[in-house]
Amino acid sequence: MIPKHPFLQYAVQNWHHHVRLADLNDDNPVHQLVHDLLRRDDDLPYFWLINGMFDLYARPWTPLMKASYLGLSQAAMTLLQSDNVKPNSMQKFDHTLGRTPLWHAANGGHIAVVKLLLSTGKVKPDRGDTDTITPLGCAAVNGHIQVVRLLTECGLHLNTPDGHRQTPLWYAADGGHAEVVRFLLGTGKVDPDHSTGSITPLMAAVENGHVEVVRLLAETGRVNLAFRDMDETPLMRATRMGNKEIACILRTAEANSHSKARRTDPDAQKEKVVLTSSSKEVNSISDDDDTTVFGDDADLPWTPPTQLDMTSPLAEEEYKPTPFDIAVSKL
Repeated sequence: MIPKHPFLQYAVQNWHHHVRLADLNDDNPVHQLVHDLLRRDDDLPYFWLINGMFDLYARPWTPLMKASYLGLSQAAMTLLQSDNVKPNSMQKFDHTLGRTPLWHAANGGHIAVVKLLLSTGKVKPDRGDTDTITPLGCAAVNGHIQVVRLLTECGLHLNTPDGHRQTPLWYAADGGHAEVVRFLLGTGKVDPDHSTGSITPLMAAVENGHVEVVRLLAETGRVNLAFRDMDETPLMRATRMGNKEIACILRTAEANSHSKARRTDPDAQKEKVVLTSSSKEVNSISDDDDTTVFGDDADLPWTPPTQLDMTSPLAEEEYKPTPFDIAVSKL
């Protein structure tokens, strides 16, 4: 049986998407209908509930908060022209939310509303909710790169953790938002190795299989590849989870890290100088004398390495692969 109003449910849940796409001027009757709707609360609780805004007890939502949440920039502009509208007002639900219109707009990725609110000069772009999650953190969580770019222009502290000890970069890495991660790293104002106490951005990206984010973080050369969570390094976790691509990226990063450390190690440099000098001395002897320095009867200053007989007891004693070595060799 066909319902009497087959598109009613769709209209109730998606009307704001169509309003956003429509070019409505102030004289358009739909514009006035939207404003009337935003001002209604108590007589339409179910309507706002299925629009995802709040349940019967999470009040109050001001008209500006609703417009910001839904991304209705024209309605927000009209509301801001009213003298009794407070753009920095906070939402309260048993005094535990503390979310502003800017918070809701950033969380939804509504760049037009974010620009509008910031242009008033009356909002605090770094004001977070009661968990101290800021509008920037919300945008990073959801991968809204345009909002992230806009908010960073406000001179915010990009590396400040929230109540969960997580930074905007941590959220972006955890969510796999490579474009946001790339942008934040490019500012030079974030710590790519910030830890919540047990999880770094790199480990979060590894756990969730975000290959490009792992690559971006590893290429900074500023992440601790030996950091352990539950006695596992990022490479060990990627290996256990069977993610070959991430394991390959991390093995390459570890090799590059060891190579860099050796190049900057003073003791390693001294060893290199000694070996170079010895090599020059041997070449000099070879040039001056007609004798074969490495002939069969020559006394060599070291014993040339030979292939290790893996069947000998000595070999078994010297080489004992660990379970981790075996797992990595199978990748």
